[in-house]
Amino acid sequence: MKPAGAAGAAALAILAAASGCRSKTDAPLAGSNTGSGGLDPHPGLDPHPVGSGSSVRAAAPNPTTVLVEAAFGGHVPAFPLLANDGSTVAVGIASPVGRSDVSTYRVAVFAGWTTTTDAWGTGTQDLPIVDATMAAMLLDGSAEEAAPAPDRATLAARAAAVTKLLTDGGFSPFDGPALTLGPALTAIGPARLRITHDHDAALTVHLLDAGGAELASNTILSHAMGHVADLDCVSTPVARRAWLDARRRRLLIEVGWNAGPAMCPVPDLEYGVWPVP
Repeated sequence: MKPAGAAGAAALAILAAASGCRSKTDAPLAGSNTGSGGLDPHPGLDPHPVGSGSSVRAAAPNPTTVLVEAAFGGHVPAFPLLANDGSTVAVGIASPVGRSDVSTYRVAVFAGWTTTTDAWGTGTQDLPIVDATMAAMLLDGSAEEAAPAPDRATLAARAAAVTKLLTDGGFSPFDGPALTLGPALTAIGPARLRITHDHDAALTVHLLDAGGAELASNTILSHAMGHVADLDCVSTPVARRAWLDARRRRLLIEVGWNAGPAMCPVPDLEYGVWPVP
C-alpha cells in the first residue's frame, strides 16, 4: 500500500496496534468471486478487492464500506476490469487495519504484477480512495473520541478520477468467470497455469501454452508480518483464482495468503496479468 503521507502512515501504525482488541469476523469490502459480482468469503483478515456495489452492501457493515460506496455514488466498479485494448487491469483492494473493521481502500491499475515487475509489466499505479490518514480518522471515530471525519468531497473527487480513467480506457469485466486454481496444474482456455513451491514457501506461477512450453513465470515470496505473542507471523502465498478474457487474450491471476497463527495480519492480495496465445 502506498499511504498518502508520512503523517497519515505514522498515525495509522499507532492506531493499528490499538485496534488489536477489536475483533472482526469478515474482511471488509469483500470482493467478487465471479469476476463481476457476488461475495468472496475468504476467512481471516485477507484484504479483498471490491466487486460490484451489491457486494459492498452485502459485506459486514464497516465505516470504510460506507465511505467507498458513497464516494462512487452507490455504484462501486465491478472489479476486476480489463482495458479495452487488453493493456491494463484495474482491481479494488481493501487493506484491513490490524484486527479492526476499518480498511484503507485503493484502486490498483497495472500491466504486469501488482507488487513485482516482470518482463511483461511496468509496475502498478495506485489510486487511493480511503487513504491511511482517513483510516486513522475512522479508527478515532469508532473509539468514540472527538475526531475529524474524512472529507466527502475529497473522496468523491478521487472516485470520479477513477471512474474517468476506467471510462476513458474502455475498461469492462473479463468475459470469462473466475476459476479456482488447482494445487498443481489448471487448464484455462488455450493456456495452462502450473503452480510450484520451493523450500522457503515461495510460490511460482508458470504460464504454459497448450503443448506445455513455458511462456512466462513469476515468483511470490513469503512475507514476515511481525509477531503475535511469542509466535512469528509469516504469510505464505496461495494461488487462488484466475480470469480469462478470450477476446482480449489476457489471463489474470490472483494470489492470496495463508496467515499462519490466529490473529496474524496478512499482506494485500497480489494480482498478475499475462497475454495468452
